[in-house]
Amino acid sequence: MNYIEDIEDKVKSFVNVFRDHKAELTQCGTLSALDWRRPGTGVYAVRFVFDSDRYNDAVYITGDFGQAVILPTCRARLREMAIWFTSRTDKLNVNVGYFMEKMATSGDRYEWTRNDWIEDFKKHCEDYGLIPPEDFIDDVEGIWSSSVEFYDDQPPRISEKARKDLEKMDPDYWEWVYDCGKRVDARVIAWLVALRLAYEQTECKADSE
Repeated sequence: MNYIEDIEDKVKSFVNVFRDHKAELTQCGTLSALDWRRPGTGVYAVRFVFDSDRYNDAVYITGDFGQAVILPTCRARLREMAIWFTSRTDKLNVNVGYFMEKMATSGDRYEWTRNDWIEDFKKHCEDYGLIPPEDFIDDVEGIWSSSVEFYDDQPPRISEKARKDLEKMDPDYWEWVYDCGKRVDARVIAWLVALRLAYEQTECKADSE
């Protein structure tokens, strides 16, 4: 699965997760709070606090998907955030890269999995005509199960022997091998989908009238 397909699948998944969620928007001066939750439960609940100060706009996110502070170029209000970072054609689209550029602080932004790493590694070798070391060809999963340690929220840790083998294959392996298996953390997609669906439940209706 490539990077784009992974994001699209996560968008679809969260649209389904949020199918019974309701948006409650409360305004207090330059501050507004959006509570996005399924009525009567706190499961997969998200709160956005929009601080729409003229000189220091910020969005604070808390809830079941972790915390983040966003410093957007647009005004820190639901309507502007939804329009700048998401769109709706025949499906819901999210501008992940641009949104992540505006993150001042956050929990995990990316995740890595062993299967995705192997898939990306093989594809890179095929695309660039690289011939992996013999051990990799014989049993790519077996050699990496003992040579690489995988963690959900950081690049894999590669053993010294594996690094030497990779260097023989490609002296510049370090420029790409740690990006293999790298995917946008699901929480980032959840926040963007929540923003869009909440906007469509509330202010989008007024915009279309």
